[in-house]
Amino acid sequence: MNDNNTETGKEALFKYPLSFSISQGLLNENEIKKDGVTLKHEGRVELYKEHMIITAPGLKTLSIPYRDIDKAEGREYKMYLDISGGQHYKFFELGYEYENFMKNFFFLRNEIIIKDLLMKEKILRPYVEGEFEEKDTSGKTVGKESCLIRVYETGVVVVPVSSQIRRYPFGLIDKISSGDYKIVIRMEDGSTLTLSMLGYEFESLTRDITKANDALIEKTRQLIKEISPDENPENILKLSYMLKDGRAARNEKISSISRQFLKEVENKLKGRQVWDYYNYLYTISDPEKICTGIKKGLFQDTTGYYLWFLFPLYGSKTGSFPSTVALEAMTIVMEDKGKEQTMADSKESQAADGQFLQEGNEAEVLKHDDEEEDKDNLSFQTGGKATYVFRMTDRDNLVNTCKSGKRISPASFDISGNYDDFIRKVNKCMIAINFRREPVYMTDDQLSLDSNISYRYAVNMIPELSWLRDVFTGRIIHKDKKTWQKDLKEILEFNSNNLDNFLKWQKNRFN
Repeated sequence: MNDNNTETGKEALFKYPLSFSISQGLLNENEIKKDGVTLKHEGRVELYKEHMIITAPGLKTLSIPYRDIDKAEGREYKMYLDISGGQHYKFFELGYEYENFMKNFFFLRNEIIIKDLLMKEKILRPYVEGEFEEKDTSGKTVGKESCLIRVYETGVVVVPVSSQIRRYPFGLIDKISSGDYKIVIRMEDGSTLTLSMLGYEFESLTRDITKANDALIEKTRQLIKEISPDENPENILKLSYMLKDGRAARNEKISSISRQFLKEVENKLKGRQVWDYYNYLYTISDPEKICTGIKKGLFQDTTGYYLWFLFPLYGSKTGSFPSTVALEAMTIVMEDKGKEQTMADSKESQAADGQFLQEGNEAEVLKHDDEEEDKDNLSFQTGGKATYVFRMTDRDNLVNTCKSGKRISPASFDISGNYDDFIRKVNKCMIAINFRREPVYMTDDQLSLDSNISYRYAVNMIPELSWLRDVFTGRIIHKDKKTWQKDLKEILEFNSNNLDNFLKWQKNRFN
C-alpha cells in the first residue's frame, strides 16, 4: 500500500463520500473501537484506473493499488477489503451510492485481474451483458448476479457486477448445452455455470463459446496425430476429448483407447537425457496409475508441444501405498530442419545458463543462443530441469501409521479416490496457470514481489493452487542421474518421517 497518489495529475474516475475503518485484524459487522486500533473515519474514496485514494480529516492520504487487494467482498451495504501485508478495511455509510460504488470498484479491479492473469491471451468475443448463476457439485447456488461475459481462446470469463471475476477453462468443461435462451456449461467436477438474460446475443454467444471449445479439441486432435501419425481416427477423437488443452489422464485410461499412442510418446523421450529420469520413475511407480498429458501451443515463435507426467511413488515404509507423487515436464521443439529438440523451463536455472525468458500469451519460451547443437543426439541442452515432488496424504496420519507397525494397504487410505482427486486438482491448477510451475514452488516472500503479482492473484483465486502449494514437498534438479536418485530417496524418506505438513524439503537438509 502506498501513501501517495501514483497517478498524480490525473482526475479520479469516481468519487464517493463514505465512512471507513482500518484494522490489523479482521473487521466484524459492527464497529470495533479497542485501544485505538480501529477507528471510524468519515471521508472520501476516489477510484482511479489502477488504484483508489482514501482521504479523511486528520488522516494521511492513503493510496491502495487494486493489485494489493487480496480479497474484496460486499455484504449488507458494507465493503470488506483484505490488503496485502495484513491490513483490513471496511467501507460503509455510502448511502444510495453503494451499488454504483460496488459496480465501478469491481469493474476497475477486475480489469486489472484480467490483465494480469490472462496477460495477452486473445479475446474471441468482447463483453456481452447478461446474468450468471454458478452451482457447486451439490447443486447449491454459490453465485448469481448480473455480469459481463468474455470468451477467450482457453475459456469463458464472467465479470460480475459486484464480485470478483470467475474463469471457466475449456479444458475443464465437460459439456456445453443451450435452450430456453440459456447457456449451460457443465464442468468435469459436476459444478455448472448458467448464462441467461442475453437478449439478441444468445445465439451468437452460444456459437462463439462452442466454436472456441471445439477449436481446443481440434488443436489436441492435431497434436495426437502429430505424435502418433498412424493412429486410428476414432481413437484420435476419443483421446482429444480426454487430453483436451493439456489435461493429464491415467495411462490405463489412455491405453484402453490406444496403447500405440503411449508408445509413441515414450519414443519422443528415448535417446534424450530426460529418458533416464522418466524411465527410472516409471520403474518404481505403477504404470497404470502414471498420468500423461500433452499440450500444443505453449510457444509463440516456435512450433512444438509440451509433455508432462505424474508418477505415484512408493516409500520404503509405505509398501503398496503411494505416499508421494512426482511431476516431470518437458518441451519438444520442432526445429526448421525437421528435428526435435527437448527443452526445460526453470526460470532461475535458465537465467543462470545465460538464456532469456519471454513472457507471452500462453507460457514461458526458451530460446537457445549460446549453445551448440549436438547433431548426433538431440537431448536437453539447457539447465533448469527438475522433478517436482508432492505428498499424497496427511503426513501425521501416514507417519503415525508407519510407527505403529500396522500394514499400510491401499484400502486403508482409499488410494484410488485420493489419487483421482489429486489428479483432478493438479489438472485444474496446471490449466488455470497455463502450466507454469513458478506459482507452485515459489515461497511466500517471492510471491509478494511485484514481478509475481499475477501468480499471487492465482493463489488467491484458485483453491486448488493453494492446496498444491501446501502439498508441494520440493524440487530435485536433474544435475546427474546418481545425485538425482539420491535426492529422490531422501525426499521420499522426508515425506515418511516428518509430521509437519508444511515442511519443505531442501537438498542436504530438512528445513
